[in-house]
Amino acid sequence: MTNPGSGTTNPIQLLDRYYHDRRGVRVHVVGYDSTTGQVIFRRDDYEHECSVPIRHFRKEFRQVDV
Repeated sequence: MTNPGSGTTNPIQLLDRYYHDRRGVRVHVVGYDSTTGQVIFRRDDYEHECSVPIRHFRKEFRQVDV
């Protein structure tokens, strides 16, 4: 992804997907940072973004249809 007006590449891929964690709690995946390999997501009723390595995310989260 390229930032408009510049030649730099943005390492954050914006996403809009929903998953359940291993306890069944829904999370909203908002991005993926390709430089660190981190999946960025938000939990309901929690103001900060969370992130985990993609390897961990694939083990602990399952995509759901919305």
